[in-house]
Amino acid sequence: MAAVQPLPSALDRAREVLTVESRAVAQLAERLDARFLRAVELLLGCRGRVVVSGVGKSGHIGRKIAATLASTGTPALFVHAGEAAHGDLGMVTQDDVFIGLSYSGTTAELLTIVPVIKREGTPLVAITGNAASELARHADVHLDVRVDKEACPLNLAPTTSTTAMLALGDALAIACLDARGFGKDDYARSHPGGALGRRLLLRVADVMRSGERVPRVPVAASVMEAVHEISVKQMSMTAVVEAGDRPAGAGGGSGAVARQPPPQPAAGGGRRAAAGGRAARAGPDGRQGDLMSPSERAARLRMMVLDVDGVLTDGRLYFGPQGEAMKAFDVRDGHGIKLLRAAGLTVALLTARRSDIVAARARELGIELVRQGEVDKAAGFARLLADTGVPAAQCGYMGDDWPDLPVLAQAGLAATVVNACAECKAIAHWISTAPAGRGAVRELAEFIVRAQGQYDDLLARHTSGGLHA
Repeated sequence: MAAVQPLPSALDRAREVLTVESRAVAQLAERLDARFLRAVELLLGCRGRVVVSGVGKSGHIGRKIAATLASTGTPALFVHAGEAAHGDLGMVTQDDVFIGLSYSGTTAELLTIVPVIKREGTPLVAITGNAASELARHADVHLDVRVDKEACPLNLAPTTSTTAMLALGDALAIACLDARGFGKDDYARSHPGGALGRRLLLRVADVMRSGERVPRVPVAASVMEAVHEISVKQMSMTAVVEAGDRPAGAGGGSGAVARQPPPQPAAGGGRRAAAGGRAARAGPDGRQGDLMSPSERAARLRMMVLDVDGVLTDGRLYFGPQGEAMKAFDVRDGHGIKLLRAAGLTVALLTARRSDIVAARARELGIELVRQGEVDKAAGFARLLADTGVPAAQCGYMGDDWPDLPVLAQAGLAATVVNACAECKAIAHWISTAPAGRGAVRELAEFIVRAQGQYDDLLARHTSGGLHA
């Protein structure tokens, strides 16, 4: 028997299906009114569980709605309407809220159990496409999901109508999630087996080794002694320690033992690990998700906030005869800012001083968010986040001295310059090799665009059209 091949019109048919269904969802959004709010109030006030029920395609949609509610903070379960009439109705109590799904509103299995539900005193939310149906009339709240037509060319198979039901169920779940203040930690607790759950719930103490279980050898150990320690402790590396178990380096599974090099002076380009400052670290009670590399942090940035003095300049002020302060900027840093903006990042300046020169340089570089006179930088940073809607985890900050410490501690990527104060470098995720005012911002910009996978594209654009500072 010959295989059936797609018709030439298959793509047109597919586009028509998506157009019809998306239009129906848009129309549903326009029809939402106080009845939707009443349904959300019932779900939020439910002392038991939300019980979702239906048969056929509506039943399949009901299972998904119940699963979404349960995973977003509203305890819910699905009960098949046919099984409910044969004993499973015992799962429903007066403390629950019952959601019945039937596009026609005349499904016999649902109508059989509705009188029992009403006598029990359980609130009933009906989701149908027929406001005059028996199910809709018995409901405490009726949500109308009527559609103009099914996407099926025969106008028979439930397609558009089930899409509308599913979308409305998602809307109910997310409205409840929002009202409860349900966050990532809450979501992770109901998803411990997923990648997000592992990131947010798994603590460092759950996977770390401590005490005698950590392979270690003294600095004077031979290669064979290091290999023996690796074999006994069954890890592919060993710590190399000095007196008092102070780490001095590490040895790999190949048997090579390497001392950790001492910090290099600024003239030697500073110290960076994989183009990015200190390694990710967290205490035993820290979450595994906190152990992000500088590149991972840079990859999710939407905004980069820069200090001015000691970052975009070398920190020195030049005073003229009238007392006006002059500043020097590096053209490479200007190009770095252009790179960030070309990559789609918002760039902002946050400085404690006020200067017309800074305002002029910002205008030249197309920087619209310029916050000067922000003596309390933590408060200024908070206002920036509120004004832009960018969460701190997706915002980087580059500072160089004590006033910047509170902001560096909050930023998703804390960056500093090689000649910054020791306290800034201690908490930074990324440290430049170039000094302040001499290409440090350009270096950071390249690191970010590389982390976001845009370096090659920006280089090609520069080669063909040019990005000028």
